[in-house]
Amino acid sequence: SPRTTSSVTRIVDALGILRANPFPARIIGPVDTYFAGIALSLDDEWAAAYADISSAIQDPDFLPAFQEYRPGHHALTRDTCSMTRMGGSSKINVIPPEAWAEIDCRILPDRPAEEFIETFNGLVKDTGVKVEVIMAFTSAISPTDSDLFKAIEEVTVDLYPNSSVVPSVSTGFTDSHFTRDLGIASYGFNPLIAKGDEFSGVHGNDEKVNEQAFRQGILDLTQIISRVVYD
Repeated sequence: SPRTTSSVTRIVDALGILRANPFPARIIGPVDTYFAGIALSLDDEWAAAYADISSAIQDPDFLPAFQEYRPGHHALTRDTCSMTRMGGSSKINVIPPEAWAEIDCRILPDRPAEEFIETFNGLVKDTGVKVEVIMAFTSAISPTDSDLFKAIEEVTVDLYPNSSVVPSVSTGFTDSHFTRDLGIASYGFNPLIAKGDEFSGVHGNDEKVNEQAFRQGILDLTQIISRVVYD
């Protein structure tokens, strides 16, 4: 006997609202710098958009196409929420008294998590769903004028003359928030040189790194650390 509403329909309503109302696109300074740096190495139809991403996002047709093209880069243009886990009844013929969903949200580091959570609550407030924060931490941006970042730039250019160092914003989880909360500049610098789609297997069934690149990465990182410690 279907009810007019249930725990499941309320969860579905809330998720439907989130899906139908993506958070507004906005470009923060570090993302603009990152995309402009990528544009220098592009020679296809996306180069112009990367070079002026703030203007590109004004086109209503751009963001859906961009998400299809590069989901990871699209995720840097707005706050995002991914629906990852759901649960309800343990039997097909039982309407559950409680249903739940877990949402993995990533916010751009230009506002506190509390502000985003307030916005999220406002979207689903009329569905009867209770929102519980499982984990949230301070979003932050590390400066690019530190001795460590300068060492990364200098050593990288010395070792690979035709390369460039472009600061980026990560869409993934990072333990660096622990050190950033203490005021320590932290960078997700990866010394591994990947070719093609070698990084596409990260967290997948065929996750691996090239052995030669790994060994060279250790040597390169050692030079960067030495530059900071001894120079």
